[in-house]
Amino acid sequence: PAPWTDHNSPLDTNNKRAATSRFGAVVFVTRSVRGLSMEQEEAEALVVEDSMASDDRVLPLTKVPRPTLLWPIPAFAVVAGLYAANFPSWTWFSWHPFSMMVAFVALTSAAVLVKKRGGYENTKTHGALMLAATVVALFGCYVIYSNKVRLGKPHLTSWHSWFGVVAVWTYVGLFGVGLVGLHPDFGKATKDNSLRAIHKNTAKFAIATAWGTSCLAFYNMHPDSYFSCFLFAAPLLLASAYVLQ
Repeated sequence: PAPWTDHNSPLDTNNKRAATSRFGAVVFVTRSVRGLSMEQEEAEALVVEDSMASDDRVLPLTKVPRPTLLWPIPAFAVVAGLYAANFPSWTWFSWHPFSMMVAFVALTSAAVLVKKRGGYENTKTHGALMLAATVVALFGCYVIYSNKVRLGKPHLTSWHSWFGVVAVWTYVGLFGVGLVGLHPDFGKATKDNSLRAIHKNTAKFAIATAWGTSCLAFYNMHPDSYFSCFLFAAPLLLASAYVLQ
């Protein structure tokens, strides 16, 4: 963690120093360490207000997503969800693929990208988005369950369904742990780095499982259209390289 410093003291040109206060944190990364231009150095003087959670650090410019990066993945998820739902021929089943794409891709990616920014408010926003993702995913489960009941079909008869169950209930568990243990206001284990690591890595597993399940489901719906499957899977594969890093 960054040391407490006098805001008026000079910065060591060979080391990263941080000046933090009760209401925020400032990270300065010198050109001599990272070979950055003056413009890049100035851009990396990031301020995160209300940085109170113990794991909230200001990230270097290369790790912090710009605001525009919050929109392409969710936008793709909505469009792909509508396509998978056979829009505009909407049925009760259509809510299942659409809800899962909104939950697993749109809301989840936004939650991860916001969390990467660090800071107290972004941490709370991350939690709120993951709550929304979990609720929407549970709704998607209810849709497919009720639809099978209505049609008299058996449940959990495919790999897609089993992987989906694993992803959804992992989301539920992650939200519970995050709320009780890691919430910046009342979490019981906010300083437990081991729990944080487990939470983070389990979340990566859940997201990878959810996205893989979505690709498998899309293939099951369009087994003869390899090009459509490629157009669906390729953006998720590209996005995963950033979201899951």
